[in-house]
Amino acid sequence: MKAYGAAFVAKGRGEVELAADIVSAYVSNNSALPAEIPDILALVHAAVVGLGRGGTIREPTATAIRELVTREALISLGDGKPNKMLRRRITALGLTPEACRSKWGLPRDYPIVAASHSAERSASAKMLGLGQPRRTGAPKLFVVASNTPDTSEHAGTSGMFPATGTPPVPGQTATK
Repeated sequence: MKAYGAAFVAKGRGEVELAADIVSAYVSNNSALPAEIPDILALVHAAVVGLGRGGTIREPTATAIRELVTREALISLGDGKPNKMLRRRITALGLTPEACRSKWGLPRDYPIVAASHSAERSASAKMLGLGQPRRTGAPKLFVVASNTPDTSEHAGTSGMFPATGTPPVPGQTATK
């Protein structure tokens, strides 16, 4: 942000204009009472002035990090928007999860996926049988031909039927 602030001031705009633009962007994406805006502007202006004098950005505290992580979403430190998964946003910036954590001063165990999204994906994978050991042997199939004199309920139809006698899958044809 220091480089951004220096480039911004170099274009002929001062710290007040930079602070006003930052607060304007913040208020357009977040709700704030009109009475709070002067305080927000003063805080942002002080931060911009501090950065111009060689100040540093403080790393987030443990309390601030806990507030960023909810069951439903992770709040991005870059833009303050909630995300179910930060990986795409991080990758678009050309970062790895480890690089992102070090950039923002986050702990190594900071999640990249929200807990609810992770649970949904896990339930979906379990439902599909992913992660389970393979079953031994494929189900046995037999072919019923249309010209076979059969009196069963599938007589006169062509298709592959499992040995259990269930009806064929639509669009499936007999094999020889």
